[in-house]
Amino acid sequence: DIGIEGKQHSLSCVPFDGNVVCTLNNLPGDLPRPWQSLTPRERDVLELLAEGETNGAIAASLEISESTVRTHVEKMLAKLEVRNRAALVASGFRLGYII
Repeated sequence: DIGIEGKQHSLSCVPFDGNVVCTLNNLPGDLPRPWQSLTPRERDVLELLAEGETNGAIAASLEISESTVRTHVEKMLAKLEVRNRAALVASGFRLGYII
């Protein structure tokens, strides 16, 4: 177990295809605060962001406009108090929105 930002996390690493893949998992008690609650659609967008999809690909996959995708991303950035998409995905993993 390791501590990051005052919270406890578990780091797990496994060898895979000549590389080492690590995951940082939140431990019980590291839950989103009420204002960090994401809507089901925001979670859909976040999962596709984590897969590396572009706004256009996310829009096509979810059958919504790119403008709507941008709005969801902007709202999630504010809710999770991060500045960019990479930090958004990292926070999504840390808070358990992405498995």
